[in-house]
Amino acid sequence: MIQENKNNSFISKYNFWSYILIAIVFFNYLLFRAIVIDSNSSIYLITFILDYIVLISFFLLVFYKFYNFIFTSQLLLSIIGILFLIFGTLKLYAIDISVYNIIELLFFISLLVLTLMILIPMILSKTITEAERGIYIFILLSLLSSNINYLIISANKIIDTDSFHYISTYISNYMSKLSSFSFLVLMIYYILIFIKEVIMKNINISFMFAVIAIILSIAAIFYFGNSFFLIIISFFSALGIVMYLHFVVYMVIMIMFFITLFTSFMTSIVSKEYYPKLIIFTLFILAGLDMSNFSLRLIAVFAIMEMSGIQNNQKDAASYLTNNDL
Repeated sequence: MIQENKNNSFISKYNFWSYILIAIVFFNYLLFRAIVIDSNSSIYLITFILDYIVLISFFLLVFYKFYNFIFTSQLLLSIIGILFLIFGTLKLYAIDISVYNIIELLFFISLLVLTLMILIPMILSKTITEAERGIYIFILLSLLSSNINYLIISANKIIDTDSFHYISTYISNYMSKLSSFSFLVLMIYYILIFIKEVIMKNINISFMFAVIAIILSIAAIFYFGNSFFLIIISFFSALGIVMYLHFVVYMVIMIMFFITLFTSFMTSIVSKEYYPKLIIFTLFILAGLDMSNFSLRLIAVFAIMEMSGIQNNQKDAASYLTNNDL
């Protein structure tokens, strides 16, 4: 379990800036990536600027967390985390193809180790419910399988043998399916949990926004026509999800996801009730499964570290109540 200092969670302390980051990540990494943008257009320039804002912001946030681990007796995790940041940065600027391939492989390895070091203690914790444990397992499955898939693809660029290519192709296909299905389960969980925890608990406020979201969804279907189906495919592609099931399943999940996201956040803003778990889980979902994008991996790593931080806070609160009862 990651041990962080109390009040070290950015999400728990800065609700305004958390909402801003969510908006930037949503528009830049899901909406804008799902549409074709002319490289000469002003929107392309906006996405370029937003990309660097996200990269720098989450780089600093993640670096601060790894730096803080040095003072909480987690030196190994801090070292692995800083190596992840170094390899990710070098990957952005490497020019020579052979050097790039080696750096990319080291980046995926450090990310794999980092993911295991953060999530396994969370799964093994005795202070969480079985439902929470199940979600953490699916988070681990989705990230781990996608990471292994990208690692294998990267290794193929260095190890150029027929036997390795044959074996790695089989493993890669399996990992792609596992990561896509696991992430789909997480999207369904996102819909169910926040309908229950945010929308239903504030039904008087959320009902209006839910109706607006449904009307907008229906209007989009009629306005875009057949292009709407291509947009749905583009959304899942932006998340790094390969579509193996019937298209209708993915369309329903994506529409429900957008309705839940819009309704939950608007309800939270209007009711002035802040839900850190909503922010964190939304960031994680929007980061998707694209392991090659350094900005998206920073977002995902930040999200799971925030999950661990909230879990620690809940554990501390439970211990405090127990001690007071005694």
